[in-house]
Amino acid sequence: MNQLLSQEVKFMADLMIGIILIAAVGAVIWKKRRDKKMGKSGCGGCCGSCGMNCHQRKDDGNEETGDCN
Repeated sequence: MNQLLSQEVKFMADLMIGIILIAAVGAVIWKKRRDKKMGKSGCGGCCGSCGMNCHQRKDDGNEETGDCN
Protein backbone atom coordinates (compact mmCIF):
# COMPACT_ATOMS: atom_id res chain seq x y z
CA MET A 1 0.00 0.00 0.00
CA ASN A 2 2.81 2.42 0.90
CA GLN A 3 4.65 1.73 -2.35
CA LEU A 4 1.50 2.36 -4.39
CA LEU A 5 0.98 5.70 -2.64
CA SER A 6 4.60 6.65 -3.35
CA GLN A 7 4.16 5.87 -7.05
CA GLU A 8 0.98 7.96 -7.19
CA VAL A 9 2.76 10.92 -5.59
CA LYS A 10 5.63 10.67 -8.07
CA PHE A 11 3.17 10.48 -10.98
CA MET A 12 1.26 13.54 -9.75
CA ALA A 13 4.51 15.49 -9.33
CA ASP A 14 5.61 14.57 -12.87
CA LEU A 15 2.18 15.51 -14.21
CA MET A 16 2.22 18.91 -12.48
CA ILE A 17 5.72 19.70 -13.72
CA GLY A 18 4.71 18.73 -17.25
CA ILE A 19 1.64 20.97 -17.13
CA ILE A 20 3.73 23.89 -15.85
CA LEU A 21 6.29 23.41 -18.64
CA ILE A 22 3.61 23.21 -21.32
CA ALA A 23 2.00 26.39 -19.96
CA ALA A 24 5.35 28.22 -19.95
CA VAL A 25 6.17 27.23 -23.53
CA GLY A 26 2.65 28.17 -24.62
CA ALA A 27 2.99 31.59 -22.97
CA VAL A 28 6.29 32.25 -24.77
CA ILE A 29 4.82 31.27 -28.13
CA TRP A 30 1.71 33.39 -27.52
CA LYS A 31 3.85 36.43 -26.58
CA LYS A 32 6.10 36.04 -29.64
CA ARG A 33 3.09 35.81 -31.97
CA ARG A 34 1.41 38.80 -30.32
CA ASP A 35 4.59 40.89 -30.58
CA LYS A 36 5.00 39.96 -34.23
CA LYS A 37 1.40 41.00 -34.99
CA MET A 38 2.04 44.34 -33.26
CA GLY A 39 5.15 44.96 -35.38
CA LYS A 40 7.69 44.24 -32.67
CA SER A 41 10.53 41.83 -33.22
CA GLY A 42 13.75 40.63 -31.62
CA CYS A 43 15.83 42.63 -34.07
CA GLY A 44 17.66 45.64 -32.67
CA GLY A 45 17.45 47.49 -35.98
CA CYS A 46 21.21 47.94 -36.39
CA CYS A 47 21.88 46.42 -39.81
CA GLY A 48 25.54 47.42 -40.15
CA SER A 49 26.88 44.11 -38.88
CA CYS A 50 23.82 41.93 -39.43
CA GLY A 51 23.86 39.16 -42.01
CA MET A 52 20.12 38.61 -41.90
CA ASN A 53 17.70 40.19 -44.37
CA CYS A 54 15.03 41.15 -41.86
CA HIS A 55 14.63 44.76 -43.07
CA GLN A 56 13.65 45.87 -46.53
CA ARG A 57 16.34 47.47 -48.64
CA LYS A 58 16.03 51.02 -49.90
CA ASP A 59 16.01 51.75 -53.62
CA ASP A 60 19.75 52.50 -53.65
CA GLY A 61 20.52 49.01 -52.28
CA ASN A 62 21.51 50.11 -48.80
CA GLU A 63 19.73 48.63 -45.85
CA GLU A 64 17.68 50.77 -43.57
CA THR A 65 19.59 51.70 -40.46
CA GLY A 66 18.21 51.81 -36.98
CA ASP A 67 19.49 53.56 -33.91
CA CYS A 68 22.75 51.79 -33.20
CA ASN A 69 24.66 52.39 -30.01
